[in-house]
Amino acid sequence: MLARPPRVAVASDDLKFFAPVDGWLREAGAVLRYDRWWGHRRHDPERGEELAAWADVLVCEFCVGNAVFHTALRAERGGLPARLVVRLHRFELLHRYGAELDAGEVDLFVVPSAHIRDEALATFGWPPERTIVVPNPVDVDAFTTAKAPQAARTLGMIGWHRAVKRPHLALDLLERLRAGDRRWRLRLKGERPEEVAWVWDDPAERAYFEALYARLAASPDLAAGVAFDAHGPVAGWLTGVGYVLSTSEVESFHLAAAEGMAAGSVPVLLPRAGAAEVFDARWLHDDVEAAAAALADLAADDDARRREAEAARALVAARYDTPPIRRAWERLVLDRRV
Repeated sequence: MLARPPRVAVASDDLKFFAPVDGWLREAGAVLRYDRWWGHRRHDPERGEELAAWADVLVCEFCVGNAVFHTALRAERGGLPARLVVRLHRFELLHRYGAELDAGEVDLFVVPSAHIRDEALATFGWPPERTIVVPNPVDVDAFTTAKAPQAARTLGMIGWHRAVKRPHLALDLLERLRAGDRRWRLRLKGERPEEVAWVWDDPAERAYFEALYARLAASPDLAAGVAFDAHGPVAGWLTGVGYVLSTSEVESFHLAAAEGMAAGSVPVLLPRAGAAEVFDARWLHDDVEAAAAALADLAADDDARRREAEAARALVAARYDTPPIRRAWERLVLDRRV
């Protein structure tokens, strides 16, 4: 038992998923310091060494160059800091950092879902007994299930600025629904691809979205049903959305869909690895045509739509609400138990 507050160092170039963990650990009494990286391999080695010597626990948030550096450093120092945790999300599976690091120096690998765990084990050969699933948290109480009247025929998609999100399938779905009822609308929330330099500078990404915009320009009726909403808080926005779309080609978890479910928006899932396991096959549709038929039926039946919305929120509350995930992080970082 330490006579002082536990010291936690975090090495990362991307902290967008770590903010809640930071708050939980501080509230539990830990002192946190950061080894901020400027890229996957660009950093201040002296700062990293200083924090590794200071920390009781070091967390590598994202498994890129930070994990390679700190596992090598720990091997040099004979097992210091006392505990090293590496969290992988999904995109790291497209790179080789997970194979470059010294897995023997990692006490725990944390991944967001079972299918990502399986893929990481197959890709990098990590020890299964030291690789655990800790889902992304959803603050269920932060969302209201109140819905505006137009939500009954409104689709919503949060984060659509990359081709891997497959927003063209959202347009396919809207087109089929509007063929039977022109009241259907699609709201696309988040940054537009042309607002994100690395996306717009990628020839394949730009070609995909230019084709998407050309499709809307050539179809005034379809375009009339589409609204583009800026990046920002989603809780209030979701009051106008009855159905949250998850059409991605790949996802490690898909927090946007889970937040929509917490807000009582019925999820619309199209096939991809892990979709049924993370959420439920209840909302998984074989294709756009099947999804359109199901949504048309729900829009015509208020009671059925309400039951689906309640079931969606209940599932997220049971699996992904903040308290148990907070306790998991406190145990694995501060209590050294999993």
